[in-house]
Amino acid sequence: MSDLNLTNFAGQNWLITPAALALGESPPKSIRDQKWLLVLSGVVVANLQGDDSGTWRHQTVSFAPDLAGADDPTSTAGPLNWAISRYSIPKPAGSVGTQYLIRFSLDEWSPFVSLGSVFDQAQSINAGFAVDVWRPHHFGSGTNVVTGQPVNNLFTGINADLAVSDSDAWLYRLSYNITLLGKIVFVAVPQVPPVPRVPNVVGLSEKEARTTPAGRRLPSLPGSGHDRQPLRRRRQCGQPVSQRGNGPEQGFNNHDPRAREAAPPLPVGSGRRETVAAGVRLSATPGMWEQFAQVRVIDSYFYRWRAIHRGGT
Repeated sequence: MSDLNLTNFAGQNWLITPAALALGESPPKSIRDQKWLLVLSGVVVANLQGDDSGTWRHQTVSFAPDLAGADDPTSTAGPLNWAISRYSIPKPAGSVGTQYLIRFSLDEWSPFVSLGSVFDQAQSINAGFAVDVWRPHHFGSGTNVVTGQPVNNLFTGINADLAVSDSDAWLYRLSYNITLLGKIVFVAVPQVPPVPRVPNVVGLSEKEARTTPAGRRLPSLPGSGHDRQPLRRRRQCGQPVSQRGNGPEQGFNNHDPRAREAAPPLPVGSGRRETVAAGVRLSATPGMWEQFAQVRVIDSYFYRWRAIHRGGT
Protein backbone atom coordinates (compact mmCIF):
# COMPACT_ATOMS: atom_id res chain seq x y z
CA MET A 1 0.00 0.00 0.00
CA SER A 2 1.51 3.33 -1.07
CA ASP A 3 1.69 6.37 1.18
CA LEU A 4 -1.00 9.05 0.89
CA ASN A 5 0.55 12.50 0.43
CA LEU A 6 -1.34 15.25 2.30
CA THR A 7 -0.93 18.79 0.96
CA ASN A 8 -3.98 20.66 2.35
CA PHE A 9 -3.17 22.45 5.61
CA ALA A 10 -5.88 24.07 7.73
CA GLY A 11 -3.25 26.11 9.55
CA GLN A 12 0.53 26.33 9.97
CA ASN A 13 2.65 27.94 12.68
CA TRP A 14 6.39 28.11 13.18
CA LEU A 15 9.14 29.49 15.38
CA ILE A 16 12.83 29.68 14.46
CA THR A 17 15.66 31.05 16.61
CA PRO A 18 19.44 30.57 16.86
CA ALA A 19 20.30 27.63 19.10
CA ALA A 20 22.13 28.60 22.30
CA LEU A 21 25.71 27.47 22.89
CA ALA A 22 26.73 25.30 25.82
CA LEU A 23 29.36 26.54 28.24
CA GLY A 24 32.74 26.19 26.53
CA GLU A 25 31.26 25.36 23.12
CA SER A 26 32.99 27.04 20.18
CA PRO A 27 30.83 29.59 18.36
CA PRO A 28 30.08 29.08 14.66
CA LYS A 29 32.72 30.39 12.23
CA SER A 30 30.07 32.11 10.09
CA ILE A 31 26.33 32.63 10.01
CA ARG A 32 26.08 29.69 7.59
CA ASP A 33 27.40 27.40 10.37
CA GLN A 34 24.76 28.61 12.83
CA LYS A 35 22.46 25.96 14.31
CA TRP A 36 18.77 26.80 14.52
CA LEU A 37 15.94 25.62 16.74
CA LEU A 38 12.85 25.24 14.53
CA VAL A 39 9.37 24.43 15.85
CA LEU A 40 6.51 23.60 13.44
CA SER A 41 2.88 23.12 14.48
CA GLY A 42 -0.47 23.09 12.73
CA VAL A 43 -3.35 21.07 11.33
CA VAL A 44 -3.32 19.03 8.12
CA VAL A 45 -6.43 17.65 6.38
CA ALA A 46 -6.48 13.84 5.99
CA ASN A 47 -10.11 13.00 4.96
CA LEU A 48 -9.56 9.28 5.57
CA GLN A 49 -12.73 7.13 5.52
CA GLY A 50 -13.15 3.66 6.95
CA ASP A 51 -14.48 0.70 4.95
CA ASP A 52 -17.03 -2.11 5.34
CA SER A 53 -14.49 -4.87 5.87
CA GLY A 54 -15.38 -5.14 9.56
CA THR A 55 -11.77 -4.46 10.51
CA TRP A 56 -9.47 -1.46 10.74
CA ARG A 57 -8.45 0.32 7.56
CA HIS A 58 -4.77 1.17 7.87
CA GLN A 59 -3.14 3.94 5.87
CA THR A 60 0.27 5.65 6.03
CA VAL A 61 0.13 9.37 5.27
CA SER A 62 2.95 11.79 4.55
CA PHE A 63 3.00 15.58 4.85
CA ALA A 64 5.65 18.32 4.77
CA PRO A 65 4.98 21.67 6.47
CA ASP A 66 6.19 24.73 4.60
CA LEU A 67 9.84 25.57 5.34
CA ALA A 68 10.87 27.92 2.53
CA GLY A 69 7.85 28.32 0.27
CA ALA A 70 7.91 27.30 -3.36
CA ASP A 71 11.28 26.68 -5.02
CA ASP A 72 11.32 29.89 -7.07
CA PRO A 73 13.10 33.27 -6.78
CA THR A 74 9.95 35.18 -5.74
CA SER A 75 9.17 33.04 -2.70
CA THR A 76 9.57 34.69 0.70
CA ALA A 77 7.35 32.34 2.74
CA GLY A 78 8.36 29.98 5.49
CA PRO A 79 10.65 30.12 8.50
CA LEU A 80 13.88 29.54 6.57
CA ASN A 81 13.32 32.53 4.28
CA TRP A 82 12.43 34.64 7.32
CA ALA A 83 15.66 33.66 9.11
CA ILE A 84 17.73 34.31 5.96
CA SER A 85 16.27 37.80 5.74
CA ARG A 86 16.28 38.56 9.48
CA TYR A 87 19.87 37.48 10.12
CA SER A 88 21.32 38.51 6.73
CA ILE A 89 22.43 35.04 5.69
CA PRO A 90 24.12 35.44 2.27
CA LYS A 91 22.60 33.41 -0.54
CA PRO A 92 24.76 31.79 -3.22
CA ALA A 93 24.86 33.13 -6.76
CA GLY A 94 21.99 32.13 -9.03
CA SER A 95 18.27 31.67 -8.57
CA VAL A 96 16.31 29.51 -6.14
CA GLY A 97 14.85 26.50 -7.94
CA THR A 98 17.31 26.76 -10.83
CA GLN A 99 20.79 26.84 -9.31
CA TYR A 100 20.06 25.85 -5.70
CA LEU A 101 17.36 24.90 -3.17
CA ILE A 102 16.88 26.06 0.44
CA ARG A 103 16.74 23.11 2.84
CA PHE A 104 17.12 22.26 6.55
CA SER A 105 19.78 19.71 7.57
CA LEU A 106 18.89 18.03 10.87
CA ASP A 107 20.99 17.25 13.91
CA GLU A 108 18.05 16.31 16.15
CA TRP A 109 14.29 15.96 15.75
CA SER A 110 11.17 15.23 17.82
CA PRO A 111 7.86 15.04 15.89
CA PHE A 112 4.38 14.48 17.29
CA VAL A 113 1.09 13.75 15.45
CA SER A 114 -2.39 13.26 16.95
CA LEU A 115 -6.07 13.16 16.03
CA GLY A 116 -7.47 16.58 15.19
CA SER A 117 -11.03 15.99 13.97
CA VAL A 118 -13.15 12.81 13.54
CA PHE A 119 -16.74 12.03 12.52
CA ASP A 120 -19.00 8.96 12.43
CA GLN A 121 -22.29 9.19 10.49
CA ALA A 122 -25.59 7.68 11.72
CA GLN A 123 -25.27 4.53 13.83
CA SER A 124 -21.81 3.71 15.07
CA ILE A 125 -20.78 0.08 14.55
CA ASN A 126 -17.40 -0.55 16.16
CA ALA A 127 -16.19 2.87 15.06
CA GLY A 128 -12.61 3.76 15.89
CA PHE A 129 -9.86 6.21 15.05
CA ALA A 130 -6.12 5.95 15.68
CA VAL A 131 -2.76 7.52 15.00
CA ASP A 132 -0.64 4.44 15.64
CA VAL A 133 2.85 5.86 15.19
CA TRP A 134 4.71 8.75 13.52
CA ARG A 135 8.26 9.32 12.32
CA PRO A 136 10.28 11.56 9.97
CA HIS A 137 9.91 10.86 6.27
CA HIS A 138 13.11 9.42 4.82
CA PHE A 139 15.80 12.10 4.81
CA GLY A 140 17.09 13.67 1.64
CA SER A 141 20.69 14.33 0.64
CA GLY A 142 22.52 16.60 -1.77
CA THR A 143 25.56 18.78 -2.37
CA ASN A 144 26.14 22.06 -0.58
CA VAL A 145 26.63 24.63 -3.36
CA VAL A 146 28.64 26.89 -1.01
CA THR A 147 31.19 24.34 0.24
CA GLY A 148 30.88 21.67 -2.46
CA GLN A 149 30.55 19.05 0.29
CA PRO A 150 27.78 16.44 0.59
CA VAL A 151 24.99 17.25 3.01
CA ASN A 152 22.65 14.69 4.58
CA ASN A 153 19.60 14.47 6.87
CA LEU A 154 17.58 16.96 4.84
CA PHE A 155 14.11 17.29 6.36
CA THR A 156 11.42 16.13 3.90
CA GLY A 157 8.34 15.79 6.12
CA ILE A 158 6.60 13.41 8.50
CA ASN A 159 5.01 9.97 8.07
CA ALA A 160 2.10 8.85 10.26
CA ASP A 161 0.35 5.47 10.38
CA LEU A 162 -3.42 5.99 10.70
CA ALA A 163 -6.33 3.61 11.22
CA VAL A 164 -10.13 4.00 10.87
CA SER A 165 -12.88 1.49 11.67
CA ASP A 166 -16.51 1.56 10.40
CA SER A 167 -17.59 2.35 6.82
CA ASP A 168 -19.17 5.72 7.67
CA ALA A 169 -16.36 6.89 9.97
CA TRP A 170 -14.05 9.71 8.87
CA LEU A 171 -10.72 10.90 10.22
CA TYR A 172 -10.82 14.47 8.99
CA ARG A 173 -7.78 16.26 10.41
CA LEU A 174 -4.45 15.68 12.13
CA SER A 175 -2.67 17.97 14.56
CA TYR A 176 1.13 18.03 14.67
CA ASN A 177 4.00 19.55 16.59
CA ILE A 178 7.55 19.08 15.25
CA THR A 179 10.73 20.26 16.98
CA LEU A 180 13.89 20.33 14.86
CA LEU A 181 17.52 21.31 15.46
CA GLY A 182 19.79 21.84 12.48
CA LYS A 183 21.32 24.17 9.88
CA ILE A 184 20.00 26.13 6.93
CA VAL A 185 21.77 24.86 3.82
CA PHE A 186 21.76 25.66 0.11
CA VAL A 187 21.88 22.46 -1.96
CA ALA A 188 22.32 21.92 -5.68
CA VAL A 189 19.26 21.15 -7.78
CA PRO A 190 19.22 17.38 -8.57
CA GLN A 191 20.14 16.66 -12.17
CA VAL A 192 17.81 14.47 -14.24
CA PRO A 193 19.81 11.87 -16.23
CA PRO A 194 19.46 12.19 -20.03
CA VAL A 195 17.19 9.78 -21.90
CA PRO A 196 19.14 7.33 -24.13
CA ARG A 197 18.69 8.08 -27.82
CA VAL A 198 17.66 5.49 -30.42
CA PRO A 199 19.18 5.76 -33.94
CA ASN A 200 16.89 7.90 -36.09
CA VAL A 201 16.40 6.54 -39.60
CA VAL A 202 12.96 8.03 -40.23
CA GLY A 203 12.16 8.41 -43.93
CA LEU A 204 14.75 5.96 -45.31
CA SER A 205 13.81 3.85 -48.30
CA GLU A 206 13.71 0.07 -48.03
CA LYS A 207 17.15 -0.22 -49.62
CA GLU A 208 18.62 2.48 -47.37
CA ALA A 209 17.07 0.95 -44.26
CA ARG A 210 18.72 -2.37 -45.11
CA THR A 211 22.13 -1.05 -46.06
CA THR A 212 22.89 2.01 -43.91
CA PRO A 213 24.64 1.47 -40.53
CA ALA A 214 21.73 3.10 -38.68
CA GLY A 215 19.05 1.07 -40.43
CA ARG A 216 20.88 -2.26 -40.64
CA ARG A 217 20.79 -2.99 -36.93
CA LEU A 218 18.63 -2.14 -33.94
CA PRO A 219 20.00 -1.74 -30.40
CA SER A 220 20.28 -4.81 -28.19
CA LEU A 221 17.86 -5.22 -25.31
CA PRO A 222 19.86 -5.86 -22.10
CA GLY A 223 18.80 -9.05 -20.38
CA SER A 224 16.10 -9.88 -22.93
CA GLY A 225 18.02 -12.48 -24.94
CA HIS A 226 17.53 -10.48 -28.17
CA ASP A 227 20.89 -10.00 -29.86
CA ARG A 228 21.32 -7.48 -32.63
CA GLN A 229 19.61 -8.64 -35.76
CA PRO A 230 19.66 -7.25 -39.33
CA LEU A 231 16.44 -5.76 -40.67
CA ARG A 232 16.51 -8.11 -43.66
CA ARG A 233 14.90 -11.39 -42.57
CA ARG A 234 14.04 -14.41 -44.64
CA ARG A 235 10.27 -14.56 -44.93
CA GLN A 236 8.96 -18.10 -44.71
CA CYS A 237 5.36 -19.02 -45.38
CA GLY A 238 3.38 -19.12 -42.17
CA GLN A 239 6.38 -18.27 -39.98
CA PRO A 240 6.90 -15.15 -37.88
CA VAL A 241 9.31 -12.52 -39.17
CA SER A 242 11.06 -12.43 -35.77
CA GLN A 243 12.06 -16.00 -34.88
CA ARG A 244 13.04 -14.83 -31.42
CA GLY A 245 9.84 -13.09 -30.38
CA ASN A 246 6.97 -14.56 -28.36
CA GLY A 247 4.32 -12.67 -30.34
CA PRO A 248 1.59 -14.12 -32.57
CA GLU A 249 2.35 -16.01 -35.80
CA GLN A 250 2.58 -12.98 -38.07
CA GLY A 251 4.81 -11.70 -40.85
CA PHE A 252 3.82 -13.93 -43.80
CA ASN A 253 5.47 -14.26 -47.20
CA ASN A 254 4.12 -11.72 -49.71
CA HIS A 255 4.05 -14.25 -52.54
CA ASP A 256 2.05 -16.98 -50.81
CA PRO A 257 -1.72 -17.03 -51.61
CA ARG A 258 -2.62 -18.17 -48.12
CA ALA A 259 -0.83 -15.20 -46.61
CA ARG A 260 -2.64 -12.77 -48.95
CA GLU A 261 -6.02 -14.29 -48.07
CA ALA A 262 -5.33 -14.03 -44.35
CA ALA A 263 -4.13 -10.43 -44.52
CA PRO A 264 -6.77 -7.66 -44.37
CA PRO A 265 -6.32 -4.78 -46.85
CA LEU A 266 -4.36 -1.75 -45.75
CA PRO A 267 -6.21 1.60 -46.03
CA VAL A 268 -5.57 3.62 -49.19
CA GLY A 269 -2.89 6.25 -48.70
CA SER A 270 -0.65 4.18 -46.42
CA GLY A 271 2.85 3.38 -47.60
CA ARG A 272 5.98 1.57 -46.70
CA ARG A 273 7.96 4.66 -45.77
CA GLU A 274 5.55 5.40 -42.91
CA THR A 275 5.64 1.81 -41.63
CA VAL A 276 9.44 1.75 -41.60
CA ALA A 277 9.42 5.07 -39.73
CA ALA A 278 7.00 3.65 -37.18
CA GLY A 279 9.32 0.69 -36.65
CA VAL A 280 12.52 2.61 -36.10
CA ARG A 281 10.91 5.09 -33.71
CA LEU A 282 10.30 2.34 -31.19
CA SER A 283 12.27 2.78 -27.96
CA ALA A 284 14.42 -0.03 -26.59
CA THR A 285 11.75 -1.67 -24.44
CA PRO A 286 11.25 -5.41 -23.72
CA GLY A 287 8.44 -5.63 -26.32
CA MET A 288 10.32 -3.84 -29.09
CA TRP A 289 11.04 -6.88 -31.27
CA GLU A 290 7.45 -8.09 -31.17
CA GLN A 291 6.18 -4.62 -32.13
CA PHE A 292 8.74 -4.41 -34.93
CA ALA A 293 7.55 -7.77 -36.26
CA GLN A 294 4.01 -6.39 -36.42
CA VAL A 295 5.26 -3.36 -38.35
CA ARG A 296 6.82 -5.74 -40.90
CA VAL A 297 3.46 -7.48 -41.19
CA ILE A 298 1.84 -4.15 -42.08
CA ASP A 299 4.57 -3.80 -44.69
CA SER A 300 3.43 -7.13 -46.17
CA TYR A 301 -0.15 -5.86 -46.30
CA PHE A 302 1.03 -2.80 -48.20
CA TYR A 303 2.54 -4.89 -51.00
CA ARG A 304 -0.73 -6.78 -51.33
CA TRP A 305 -2.68 -3.47 -51.50
CA ARG A 306 -0.30 -2.10 -54.14
CA ALA A 307 -0.67 -5.23 -56.26
CA ILE A 308 -4.48 -5.07 -56.11
CA HIS A 309 -4.63 -1.39 -57.08
CA ARG A 310 -2.27 -1.99 -59.99
CA GLY A 311 -4.53 -4.67 -61.36
CA GLY A 312 -2.81 -7.64 -59.72
CA THR A 313 -4.21 -10.25 -57.37
